[in-house]
Amino acid sequence: MGFPKRNELTVVAFVLAVAVGGCSSQPKETSQSETDRLKCQRQIRCVAYCILQYQSDHDEQLPKTMEEAVSGEVGKEMAQRLTQCPVGGATAKYIYVDWSRWFTNGAVPIDYPLVYESKRNVHGDGINVVLMDGSVSWDEGARWITEFAKKHPEYRLEIPQ
Repeated sequence: MGFPKRNELTVVAFVLAVAVGGCSSQPKETSQSETDRLKCQRQIRCVAYCILQYQSDHDEQLPKTMEEAVSGEVGKEMAQRLTQCPVGGATAKYIYVDWSRWFTNGAVPIDYPLVYESKRNVHGDGINVVLMDGSVSWDEGARWITEFAKKHPEYRLEIPQ
């Protein structure tokens, strides 16, 4: 799995475009909550992209930390900004699941979570979740991640509050 090799400038340009694009004004027909949710989705997708790019660049090995992958692509200063929800006043850091403790060959099932929000009330009752296949979805009430954690207690996933 993994993303094709890309040069560092392409990755940095992509990350910056996503981060800056998230600051655009909201359309009139979209609620502030929906706008915030979408802004967060763009950013969490960017973080996942950095992690998957790291995996691709390191023989399918996942990084030990989310910050390691993101700072390797965009630098430490930008990594601090990208690894938490961009919504004003939010202090919700993203949670990264380092599956390498359980899957030593990098073959994590594609429907397992890779990155998700740590707080479920930042922009509505729910969280954004990125799966191993890179897809991002809104998890209303954090029900999916809670159910996943119940089905797989051996992973000891943190449940967003």
